[in-house]
Amino acid sequence: MGFVNIRIAGWGHYAPEKVVTNQDFEKMMDTSDEWITTRSGIKRRHYAGPDETSSTMGVIAGKKALLLAGMQPEEVDLLIVGTSTQDMIFPSTACLIANKLGCPEPMAFDVSAGCTGFLHAFSIATQFLNAGLYKTALVIGSDTITRYIDFSDRATAVLFGDGAGAVVITTKGASKPMVLAEIHGSDSSGAYKLFIGGGGSAHPINVHSIKNHENVFYMNGKEIFKFAVKVSDTILDSLFLQTGLTPDQIDHYLFHQANYRIIESTANRLHIPQSKLIVTIDEYGNTSSATIPMSLSVSADSGKIVAGQKIILVAFGAGLTWGGMVIQWNL
Repeated sequence: MGFVNIRIAGWGHYAPEKVVTNQDFEKMMDTSDEWITTRSGIKRRHYAGPDETSSTMGVIAGKKALLLAGMQPEEVDLLIVGTSTQDMIFPSTACLIANKLGCPEPMAFDVSAGCTGFLHAFSIATQFLNAGLYKTALVIGSDTITRYIDFSDRATAVLFGDGAGAVVITTKGASKPMVLAEIHGSDSSGAYKLFIGGGGSAHPINVHSIKNHENVFYMNGKEIFKFAVKVSDTILDSLFLQTGLTPDQIDHYLFHQANYRIIESTANRLHIPQSKLIVTIDEYGNTSSATIPMSLSVSADSGKIVAGQKIILVAFGAGLTWGGMVIQWNL
């Protein structure tokens, strides 16, 4: 398919002030800094405060993105949020953010696809712009996943943090296509390898569900690891086939920040140098839908990402969902 001209006008991210280190976990459970770092690459993560939610964090990231873009909230006609930790069942977190930002009448909705949420939302936004239905989109990934951590499970408790990231994309003033290729999919046979069972219509929150520990995060770590490594290879092979690009022609590789060993495994297969990998998991942990937009924002702020560079984005998450895109950082 063809892609219209789209540019990235602004970006922003937010991480809560509260920092939880590996040394903090040493005081809470039978673990160590070495054990956590070796198995995940994580050193620190940020936890949302009592008054912080997916919407409040998304608002801060969105404001930063709009400010950098030099745009007013009124110019946003499409607002999509990738999140699995909505403030409430309804209305959508996107509507809450639109209200707090002062976006008057955008099309606003959430995408719930686990850690793939932002990438799916980003792709959907480009399709709406591609069709000419909207001109400017604010796309946010925001999750307060730590509210659902099972602190009796050391294998998963140490992995997650909270945060939000946002990008503004627009056809206004754009001279080149931003999206060069993409692929998305799911393997629903693995739906129960990564889930939160309580809180939905099947298991509403009540005394029974709380007593049965249904309102916490469950993950079959070994199976998810194998899935992530395999699907990352599948995604990259497809993106290279679609574009005709070779691994050395890509400036940056940004994988969902779930576990550094997953990133390392794929990088070794393709002989990708460390300098081309965007890695933020050491500071933020796995922030679910927020990992990719936060990492983009951090890297753009630091000057690691500059105009004209080609970036591969790869995500995988609950569902099991997955997606990949090749984008050009058009400003």
